[in-house]
Amino acid sequence: MTVTNLKDGGVNGPFSVNVHLKDAEAAGAANYEVVFIADRAYDLIEAYEVHRVLGTDAGAVTLDVEKLTGVQALDAGVSMIASTWNLKAIINTVVTKAKTATAANAKLAKGDRVALKDTGVLTAVAGVVVVLKLDAID
Repeated sequence: MTVTNLKDGGVNGPFSVNVHLKDAEAAGAANYEVVFIADRAYDLIEAYEVHRVLGTDAGAVTLDVEKLTGVQALDAGVSMIASTWNLKAIINTVVTKAKTATAANAKLAKGDRVALKDTGVLTAVAGVVVVLKLDAID
């Protein structure tokens, strides 16, 4: 997994957290981890996802962005986006997700973590890229 932060605005302006699960990395559930630790308060603006190879399992194969607070373990947090991405849907197409309607779930306090949360059997999924657009708040 490769994670980079790209500043789009000024010192306190919006920026992107870019996550890339290259090739078969995306097929391993253990590769979906914490991708960001808040160094101050932030608000999720929106999130984007694209994948190169579809999931093929008979059940649902989805991806979520979760907020973890305190000592919460992976998969125990709250969703930061309005709905999950379907990894069995169309490939090579960027899908934008709005932040959740529950405002508190889209806000990060200093020390909160952001993780990618997968569901289902990821067997064939490959080439996943997720971009989180965050804005610093006071």
